[in-house]
Amino acid sequence: GASVLVHYNSRHEGAKQTCAAITKQAQSAEGGKGLCEGIIQCDFRSPKAIDKMMGYIGENCWEGQPLDILVNNAGLITKMASDDDDEDLSAWHDTMAVNLHA
Repeated sequence: GASVLVHYNSRHEGAKQTCAAITKQAQSAEGGKGLCEGIIQCDFRSPKAIDKMMGYIGENCWEGQPLDILVNNAGLITKMASDDDDEDLSAWHDTMAVNLHA
């Protein structure tokens, strides 16, 4: 069985549900050894936040046991015409940052 950590940015309840579903599925499988170890919040638009998340994982999770799977549930879609973005193209840059860093 795998040790899984689920990432989220703004949808805490969705991450909790995903974690619970992983654990339920793993426990019902033959051997029942897999487990969702927890959820972790991080905004992938911020490289500092990503470094902080990875440091936290490395220092605090699983007491020396390997992390098998990290689910980065990230994506950003802004439904606007490019002409409607501000002059710095903030919405476009946010979208690209999340898509590139996840």
